[in-house]
Amino acid sequence: MSLTVLKRISALGFVVLLALSSPVAMGGPAKDPVKGSGVSYLVLAPPPQDVIMQFAGTADLVIRGEAVTADLFVEAYSVKVNKAGVQHVVASHQFTFPDGSTLVTADKEVVKPTKTPGVYKLKATMKIVSGTGVYEGATGRLTAHGAVNTNDLPPVVEFALTGAISSPAVE
Repeated sequence: MSLTVLKRISALGFVVLLALSSPVAMGGPAKDPVKGSGVSYLVLAPPPQDVIMQFAGTADLVIRGEAVTADLFVEAYSVKVNKAGVQHVVASHQFTFPDGSTLVTADKEVVKPTKTPGVYKLKATMKIVSGTGVYEGATGRLTAHGAVNTNDLPPVVEFALTGAISSPAVE
């Protein structure tokens, strides 16, 4: 056999080995789709140290095909605004479910002005960093698209959410 053929066979074997050793193939947690929507309102009380602002609300989610409403708490830690008025926000979300289980995310958010004064377009990239209860050991990524309306009192954020979660606690 030529060296080229051996390299191709070795590469194919490596790909098969990777596929067989993936978490799903080895019985590890699978990614389950998450989708939903939510609304949160600016918390008017002064935020704790190291937090710029907080929002509280609810999220109606479908996780593993089950509909559930979670209480939502959002904290923004830093905001950088560029010359175009686009805000880059570092934040976190905590979803608390009726059974007491939680999911916590670490987020990078982009908030862009629209043609309507006081209304902004929102995109959040959220990495699931921890969970409790049925979400103990959870990992995954979520994306939120929505709008921030600072004309409302208190200011409101409305969003749609999609993504996937792995949670070994329920596997």
